[in-house]
Amino acid sequence: MNEAWDVYCQVNANLPIAWLSITKKALEWDHVPINFHPWALAILEHFDLERYHAAYHLPRDEYEAIAHDLPVVLEGLRNYPAEKLAAPIDEDNWGYIDY
Repeated sequence: MNEAWDVYCQVNANLPIAWLSITKKALEWDHVPINFHPWALAILEHFDLERYHAAYHLPRDEYEAIAHDLPVVLEGLRNYPAEKLAAPIDEDNWGYIDY
């Protein structure tokens, strides 16, 4: 996340895709910071893939990949145990500190 931290906080067409990809990795690594979880959940729960696809005309393979990953990632976030949430990411230095 550090190399492209600005992608995760700028409202643009890449925002939901960026959050989907980093959240998928966070779940795969079983490392979900406590202050990342609510943001990821809120952003991805409101990601309307059909509307996004209509606006940006995704290639079929990208659309299918996102359509596959989105419900899997959302389920992972919704079911992630609160006791396993990792220490928070430093809110002031998201792009500058590796943990």
